[in-house]
Amino acid sequence: MRNINQDLISGLASETYRPCVLIKLDDGDEQIYYTTWDCAIENGGNVYYPRGMEFNTVKYGTSSVVDNISMKLDDTNRAIYSFLSAQPPGGINATLTLAVLDKYCDVLGATDIFLGSVSEWSYSPTILSCRITSIFVQWTNVTTHVFSGSCRWTIFKGTECKYVGDATECDRKYDTCEAFENVHNFGGFRWTQSLEDKEETKTYKNPMRWPYGRR
Repeated sequence: MRNINQDLISGLASETYRPCVLIKLDDGDEQIYYTTWDCAIENGGNVYYPRGMEFNTVKYGTSSVVDNISMKLDDTNRAIYSFLSAQPPGGINATLTLAVLDKYCDVLGATDIFLGSVSEWSYSPTILSCRITSIFVQWTNVTTHVFSGSCRWTIFKGTECKYVGDATECDRKYDTCEAFENVHNFGGFRWTQSLEDKEETKTYKNPMRWPYGRR
């Protein structure tokens, strides 16, 4: 369940609230900030500058996870175009935030409503169109490769195997490859079988860099 800032809830419940959307684009080294409001907004120590935006319907997958959202941004000065051009697809992280302002245009409360990366974009005069894809969409991807504990090379002494010894056949086991002194060309994942009966496998990556972002 999403936790929403209590000040944001109170602002929405009041009779005089001013909602707006904040967007942050981050390439890992530099960030740019924009808002749908007609003046600059400060939130979290960052200043969001006015920028015309148009949001299309949010697309949902078969689960309750949002897959992607499409939007158009006013980019007359080509600032966003230059920012996106410097990175490959998926190299720009995006955060959309819903904020509520008081009568002085100060933020009463804000909550992140969508996190993802810019998966595709295009530019036409003054308008930049882009699609922001959720990081969770990767959970639905199906691997096309099965990790095997035995060697994957189908041709013994072939271009991948590279064995040039006197042996005439191989059972594709690591021990056999070790006996042939050819383990540096072994085409399997030797630890796969030892992990099959494990109840839990732990790994660690910086959560800000996984499953998207640059290392």
